[in-house]
Amino acid sequence: MYDQRFERYRTAYLEMAERAKYRPAAPNDGCGGILLSKAELQNRERLEAEARRYAAQFLADDDTMTYPIGCPDGRAARAFCYTIEAARTMCGPTPRFAETLLRLAIAELRAQYPRAAAKTGRRAIAGDA
Repeated sequence: MYDQRFERYRTAYLEMAERAKYRPAAPNDGCGGILLSKAELQNRERLEAEARRYAAQFLADDDTMTYPIGCPDGRAARAFCYTIEAARTMCGPTPRFAETLLRLAIAELRAQYPRAAAKTGRRAIAGDA
């Protein structure tokens, strides 16, 4: 039986890879660095395989309602809290607080990591003030 969630998670992975340059299913060094050559990074088949692995794992996590995520460093604790609460509101019937909580998380990240915010030189969410 086909599960629509798989396709949603697969396409979310592809968008994270394209827009955020974030590939959590790629081989990594454990500190945020991807261990792929330039050619491997550009390989569409490899990316699609990552997306499928990611979607399968996320679906399994979804089925058990367990999402292993680790813990933040001290400076990211408030942003982490806002993000987790935003995720919790998305699990309910009215996720109306999610956007505000995510905006709080972004503002907190920018405050705690100003060099990273300045480096991007752009807003993370359209209309973000």
